[in-house]
Formats: sequence, C-alpha cells, structure tokens
Amino acid sequence: MGWTSTGDPYANVGDAGLGFDSEEAAKAFAEKHGWEYTVKKRQTPLLKTKAYADNFKWKGPPKTED
Repeated sequence: MGWTSTGDPYANVGDAGLGFDSEEAAKAFAEKHGWEYTVKKRQTPLLKTKAYADNFKWKGPPKTED
C-alpha cells in the first residue's frame, strides 16, 4: 500500500469532517484556530421513493427507431 502525504494536515478531513449548529459557530471555530474557511450549507438530496418491483413494471411496447 502506497502512502501519500501533503503539506496540509487537515486535507483528509474532507467536506464532511466538521459540522456545526450554525454558520456563526463555524466561523468562530475557524477564526479561533486561525484557519481560512469556506462555509458550505448542507443540501439534502431529493430522492424518489422506488421499490424493487418498479424494475419489472410494464413500460409499454419497446420504442422503435424511425
């Protein structure tokens, strides 16, 4: 297994490494430690509910190329 290194010790923290209750708390934490920061708002993905049986539903006759 090859190990890689970086000059930034916090590089492997990633986007999901730290979480805060508010934007102000995140900014205060970063400023306290002297870090440059970017605040990203959490986005919840829109998921469609799908059942396994949906894979076998009748979708009409096959489409032909004209």
